[in-house]
Amino acid sequence: SRGESSYWLALASVSQKTSDGVAVRSLPHWIDDEYALRASARGRSFAESIRGRVRGGSWGIGAWTDVLSELYKHLQYMPKIWSHRHTSDDGDDDKAKGPVAFEWGDVFADGYGLIIGSGFMATVPIGLDGRISSLRSMILRWYGIVQPEPEDDESSSGDDVSDVGDSGSTDSGGDSADSVIALPKAIPRPTLPSVSEEDRKRGLKIIKQVTKRLAEAEFLSERPPELLAADLKVAAVLFRVGLAEAWISEQEFFDATLAIWLPLFFKAEGKKSTGWLEQRYLTAPKQQEFAEAIRSVELAAALGCWALSTPATKRNGPEHARFDLASALGVARLPWLWQTDGNERVAKEIAEVFALTSRSEDIDVKVIERRWRTLIRRGYALGLMEQAAFGVGLVVLRSRIAQTNLAAGELLWQGTAGFCVTTSDCVRGSGTTDTVEVLALQQGKAKKFKVDFLVPVVGLLEDGVLGDSAIPVRVRGELAAMVDELRVGLG
Repeated sequence: SRGESSYWLALASVSQKTSDGVAVRSLPHWIDDEYALRASARGRSFAESIRGRVRGGSWGIGAWTDVLSELYKHLQYMPKIWSHRHTSDDGDDDKAKGPVAFEWGDVFADGYGLIIGSGFMATVPIGLDGRISSLRSMILRWYGIVQPEPEDDESSSGDDVSDVGDSGSTDSGGDSADSVIALPKAIPRPTLPSVSEEDRKRGLKIIKQVTKRLAEAEFLSERPPELLAADLKVAAVLFRVGLAEAWISEQEFFDATLAIWLPLFFKAEGKKSTGWLEQRYLTAPKQQEFAEAIRSVELAAALGCWALSTPATKRNGPEHARFDLASALGVARLPWLWQTDGNERVAKEIAEVFALTSRSEDIDVKVIERRWRTLIRRGYALGLMEQAAFGVGLVVLRSRIAQTNLAAGELLWQGTAGFCVTTSDCVRGSGTTDTVEVLALQQGKAKKFKVDFLVPVVGLLEDGVLGDSAIPVRVRGELAAMVDELRVGLG
């Protein structure tokens, strides 16, 4: 057996006769590299750039930009044929179940959370070479390359390995890339080469190119799901590295994130009030196959790191409001994407990213855990609300809502028109024929609705509108808090 992650391909021996009539047969050859057999030339070039450039001796903004450039080239490769093998092909039981759903039952329990700061044993390498080596191994693993790397000088660089687990003993077993990683209390800041303004401009130019490609309708609608998942995982880590090393600013990181997340989770092109990922899942001939091809613990962790790395403060603008709503909708509409194997494994991956890409003073475990809990709870709450609202219907809902005064910036839920926001103050009243212009956030355009047909989200949370059993008290409280925060940005 050669392991689950690779297989052997035999190249048949070749026989031929020499000039004197002697038959000569060559030896059969074997290839034990599944990735090399199925990857494109661009994909292999990108992988080699990770292996060659993410190294302690050369790592810096120049090497980071080179890797991003290879990623951008790889994103241009668009295979026309997609074939995915998965375990459920062997039987029909798994196909009938659909993608594994998020275990919502305990999301609002007092003990729910993403525990990344304690409860895990970990070995975190100390020193620049050790850290960059671990970062390289993680990126390659997330990219889908699990074969061992050839030994090189870094393995004997003399970096110490310090245990940061609770027991005080060093864990020497297993692959460091796959070991459970917790955040150490203090992470030394590696010393990297100085960065010029020209270096930053070049890096930002490549970031913008990668961002534009990842947000293109053609790319998001046609990229095979396995490749899209790998693209998002690696982009999340590389963007996070650039932010942590101050090679891009916090605002530049957020602008790139928003540009990618809006089409991915919030608004695809067309009349549908969905992001591209949801739209592709809903229209896939085999939804289970599509979900299995794209979902993974690593992708859930990558998306989590991406969302949790956006600014935690100064979030009062419309862009931040849209990002928060897009993030919550991503959880609400695609719950199977966010929890594939339980929070413990997701926590391990998120902890590793933050441990390898952060300054020690930048790590606030409690803030990371709180923001994850808020994201998941609001996504769950939004999903419950939409499910209940579609079940009742707009015509009945608008007649049940007692709220009359709507201020500019009020968040609305308009059924198939998606989430909208009022652009001016208005008053709902029985029988009025007045119309008002609202902004359809997910379709990116203004629409006119009769005032009495507006359905404010706050109104949906009133007693008896959706049914108390459909929206429990704690769920309502989370939704109310979200709407209050969004109103500040959307107003």
